[in-house]
Amino acid sequence: MNNINSSKNEIFTCDASNLQSNFKELAIESYHNYGAFYITGIYSKNEVKVLRNNIDLLYKEVGSKRVRYISDVQDDDLKSKLSAVIMNQSVMNLMNDIFSSSDVSLLPHFEVVKNYLPHSIKTSTIGWHRDCGGEEGIKQCKSMLSNKEYVFGKIGLYLQDNSEYGGAIDIIPGSNKDYFRFLKTWQYAKFWIIVLSLLQRFVNPVFKVVANTKLVNYLLGATTVKLKAGEIIIFDSRIWHKGTPARRDIENGLVYHHDSLQADLPEDKTKYVLYSQFGNSLGIRSYFIDRLNREGNSSEIDNWIDEVISLKKSVVNAHDFLKKRPSLFDGTFKDLFGLH
Repeated sequence: MNNINSSKNEIFTCDASNLQSNFKELAIESYHNYGAFYITGIYSKNEVKVLRNNIDLLYKEVGSKRVRYISDVQDDDLKSKLSAVIMNQSVMNLMNDIFSSSDVSLLPHFEVVKNYLPHSIKTSTIGWHRDCGGEEGIKQCKSMLSNKEYVFGKIGLYLQDNSEYGGAIDIIPGSNKDYFRFLKTWQYAKFWIIVLSLLQRFVNPVFKVVANTKLVNYLLGATTVKLKAGEIIIFDSRIWHKGTPARRDIENGLVYHHDSLQADLPEDKTKYVLYSQFGNSLGIRSYFIDRLNREGNSSEIDNWIDEVISLKKSVVNAHDFLKKRPSLFDGTFKDLFGLH
């Protein structure tokens, strides 16, 4: 029962240093068919080293040990440097060309995540999740998720190779299409994830044996993304994914913090990821119907607005891919949700 819609070899890599003439068509086809594409050729090894050093400085500031919003960075020079990475002109040019609709733009949160590493046994379903998971239980959102016009996803810049210590992401290609393919791919990935969940809860000894094996990945149609330091994945919020775990023998020697899904990694293996989001009005609306329905989350719209304004102030030239969403700047963004 392998996920027949997955293709580990056909997810498109957009090499910014050697663009194909039809890169836009190939990237959007990959995004629609597999839920992802890659961007390479942006950062040199030395640039990655400098960026990692800057983020080392960030985590010396007071704050969360896991997630840091760039708008909260205290040092103005450091904030400008990290904002420039989010607003990398080459990446923004590519995103603007590939998602050419005037309604698709760069979105918050703009954040750095440190040492996120699901445990292959103790993390629920080994960490498999969808970023739109909260929307699935809301009737109004379901119709949006199954709309082929829906666009909402993440830009993930990984600052280390995906290695035996983890470092990047595993995905189930094609699982973004589950919402509008009646009883096709849904039966494969989600079925086996439910089986994993049941084994973990009720037959844990079996779960410990089979979890995170090649057999399970085969049944799921999953693949480990072989990103190198400084490479980027663009992925649909509807795709099943998880952080790549450390190899089991290495994992056994790591100290885990299961409440934050972090591990204490060796200094030279510290995992850093920079994330931002992108989407259109339909995707944004579905996102906030869910988020505003969560207890204690009423400030997220204001946080988005603050983050966008902070980013715009921190960079010399705000790219059009950000400015395509003027409502985030002119005070009308809340009107999308009947809020004033």
